[in-house]
Amino acid sequence: MALNSQRSRLLRLAWPIMISNVTVPLVGATDVFVLGHQPNPALLAGLGLGTAAFSLSLFSFNFLRMGTTGPTSQAVGAGNMLEARAILYRATVLAVLVGILLILMRPLIIQAMNFAAPAEPTVEQAAATYLQIRLIGAPMALIEMVLVGWLWALQDTRSALYIQLMTNLVNIALDIWFVLGLNWGVEGAAIASVFAHFCGASLGCLIIWQRLGVDRWKVSPGIFAWDRVRGMLLVNRDIFIRTVCVVLGLLLFRLEANRFGAVAAASIEPLYQFLTVTAYALDGVSHAVEPMTGDAIGRKDRGALREAAIAALQAGGILAFVMSLALFILGPEIISFFTIIPEVVALAQDYYHYAAILPFIAVWCYLFDGMFLGAALTAVCRNAMLQTMAVYLVCLFTLPRWLGLDGLWIAVIIFMALRGVTLAMKWERLLGSAERTPN
Repeated sequence: MALNSQRSRLLRLAWPIMISNVTVPLVGATDVFVLGHQPNPALLAGLGLGTAAFSLSLFSFNFLRMGTTGPTSQAVGAGNMLEARAILYRATVLAVLVGILLILMRPLIIQAMNFAAPAEPTVEQAAATYLQIRLIGAPMALIEMVLVGWLWALQDTRSALYIQLMTNLVNIALDIWFVLGLNWGVEGAAIASVFAHFCGASLGCLIIWQRLGVDRWKVSPGIFAWDRVRGMLLVNRDIFIRTVCVVLGLLLFRLEANRFGAVAAASIEPLYQFLTVTAYALDGVSHAVEPMTGDAIGRKDRGALREAAIAALQAGGILAFVMSLALFILGPEIISFFTIIPEVVALAQDYYHYAAILPFIAVWCYLFDGMFLGAALTAVCRNAMLQTMAVYLVCLFTLPRWLGLDGLWIAVIIFMALRGVTLAMKWERLLGSAERTPN
């Protein structure tokens, strides 16, 4: 009965996250759609290069969300709302500082992108234009991460849904208007994203301000004391290293495609949407088990922790199998929807089966990530990712030389599989993070 209760709780938390998460890659899919219907494939390839560099620049700091949810959920589980509010304020200040730094570093980021991934001049120009504009919205995007992570920790996934829906639906609407309606190209796609993050972060601030009520200024003593800040930075350091490896691993996958030419790079983009849409959907289960894990640890309930983990593995595995099956069946039609460029369509259809199998291979790393981050076992996540990255880099820089684009896809499949295996090996460490079982 306890396991059934955890399944019900998991699904109650997961469905709003899943809906909001699915709208995130729909923004990227819309970008691919509107630029895929332009006659110049360099714009689509430039979008891929620019969004990959943006992801590395911004989502390397996704620790602002991950480092907020786990500690906050443990504080809530222990009944310490003063510390839960203090975590929110510390993380928000850090988000603003990091966002400003990213704006100031735009020229360096663009130079680094061109150095790391030399491409055709038209592709580089499109990518640079996109990044120059998109990074202006970094502070609001990072604040939004913190607000969503804090609401998830309180298991208020519906409010987080409203924030993400605001951001992503505004982004999609403006994307279509600016690119297809006004013919602004990659500039339009970037401007749409900046406006969208401003709207989402503003709504999030309003929701949390109202939720905190008269207690909004009641926080634990010494909220910005060095020992508190240092503890937050240490947790975030581990998550930062782990996240950089994830983002860099996927970025290198896309960048390596440029070595096969603009058409090959463009063909990756529709297929990459397979990976991102399913990953965000499956992350609904991962993000739901994260506060459940933290809450169980805060209450020192090993049994609840184990049951939450099992419920997540069961639900995620079934969902991933259904997604992979659907993608095997519908893959060619989905590719044709994203782009009308004949040579891109033909090449993408030769490789879609690799993208279709990825959901079932990758789901386990998403789920274990959620559990270990909820348990605040960030050093374990960091070390497992470093081990995975070492093997992946060898595969990435050897297999494509031998097997062409097939080798590139095989390398990314190995990457996602090893992420799950290295964390699964620490299962007992996860269970041991709950120190005692209630009588």
